[in-house]
Amino acid sequence: MRLSDILSKKPNKDYQQVEGFLGDKNLSIGKTRKINIGKIALNFYCKKCNDMRTFMSESDVHCLKINENKISIDTNLTCGCGNNIESWFVVESESNILEYAPHVKVFKRKFRLSDNARFHYTYNEFVNSNFEKADIAYEEQLGIASIMYLRVILEAVVRELAIRHNFIAEETRITNFRQTLENVDNVTRIVPREFSNDGYRLYRELSEVIHGRTTECEALEKYPYCRRLVIGIVDNIKNSEEIIDALEHLSWGNQ
Repeated sequence: MRLSDILSKKPNKDYQQVEGFLGDKNLSIGKTRKINIGKIALNFYCKKCNDMRTFMSESDVHCLKINENKISIDTNLTCGCGNNIESWFVVESESNILEYAPHVKVFKRKFRLSDNARFHYTYNEFVNSNFEKADIAYEEQLGIASIMYLRVILEAVVRELAIRHNFIAEETRITNFRQTLENVDNVTRIVPREFSNDGYRLYRELSEVIHGRTTECEALEKYPYCRRLVIGIVDNIKNSEEIIDALEHLSWGNQ
């Protein structure tokens, strides 16, 4: 496996073995070198193409040695239409990064998204925008901020359903989220089956982070798992709406 294979995936906390990429010649700390790691390939939504596209780097990228087990890599990721995304990765090795076949992981990465590219989500504009903000905050190692955007999404989708099913008025603020969620879930079954016996626990988990009961490091650890649970709820809402739409088009609701 080449280093580009690691950089083409979401960061993993586990170290993975790759082919050596710095060559035989030592690279001093603070010095740069052009290295061949294979092409990095990541998916983004290209606004020029109006579709999901794979943005790719050149095989040769510039790296800077930070210390004996970390390097920084910067490169452009390019869509077939020519749209560019500036990208930056910090790669950490389990031991000396100059080893013949080092074990590495992505310590941090950052993308400078232009007006013509964004992360790809399949929900409405409000949810898409807040997922993007959450993911960017997470990439910037802002754990509490990333969790905050997840709670914003959860609150918004539950409130929208509560209004739709007449549990609250449109101008009313939710004062008891637990009860509102239970009311909505009894009708719509939006909480995934795996934790449907206590759907409020996710909201409580998010709130404890936001209210300062965890550290930034702990929030970063929790983010991928909390994100997955929020996606589970949003997906259930989206699937339900699509199924209702299909039934209406088939006129099954009239039988």
